[in-house]
Amino acid sequence: MPPVWFFIVFGVVAVALIVFESIRYHRKVARKRREALEAAGFEVFDRMKKADKHECFTPFEHITPRLRTGHKGLKWFAIGLPQARIDPTLRPRLFNHSYTASSGRSSQTYHHTIAAFPCPPYWPELRLEPTNTLNRFFRNLIATGKPPLELEDPEFTKRWRITTDDPDFALLCLTPQIQAFINTLPGAHKTDSWWIARGWICCLRMTNIRKHDELIAFSDHPADLFAQIPIEFAYYNAP
Repeated sequence: MPPVWFFIVFGVVAVALIVFESIRYHRKVARKRREALEAAGFEVFDRMKKADKHECFTPFEHITPRLRTGHKGLKWFAIGLPQARIDPTLRPRLFNHSYTASSGRSSQTYHHTIAAFPCPPYWPELRLEPTNTLNRFFRNLIATGKPPLELEDPEFTKRWRITTDDPDFALLCLTPQIQAFINTLPGAHKTDSWWIARGWICCLRMTNIRKHDELIAFSDHPADLFAQIPIEFAYYNAP
């Protein structure tokens, strides 16, 4: 029978090989993603220091309630080409975030992919989060003391919980055309949520998007939504 040290050495080598293969696999995934995004015109940052992460995440601190560790959980960040169809000075953002939450003896890691596009910074905050009717009613009542907003499309009202400090903004912004756009968006996911705040339209998806074509299509969602908003609405709440 081999001596004890043999099994110890064998175990250490086996663990080292597993770790090495895992690192190599994740580097390959990152390289393939970077190549795909760069081919689509994105500038990709996936080897960021703490200060870089903080700088990239600062415009999106308002979504920290969903991304609990803030800039610390930022995995990669990408800046897209200017959207000439809307404004040649506006560039989309695309980034990935993850954090681990512990509860007693168990822990769970949450992944989010976020696409963002600039909008007027003076627009009031507006959030659309997926929910069912009963959950939507009671959560909204607890949060605001008011029943949820009811819109023209009953399917939209049933699917989304609307949170805003300015109901008039929500009613004017969420036109029947925009309701239909959001409800029928190709490639949409059941975990998608929308946030308009602090000069950004954000679409958050609670998962890693691994397929490159799906990731690139997802990056267009906020700009596509912005393009649906009537031009005269751009000055709502302007100082």
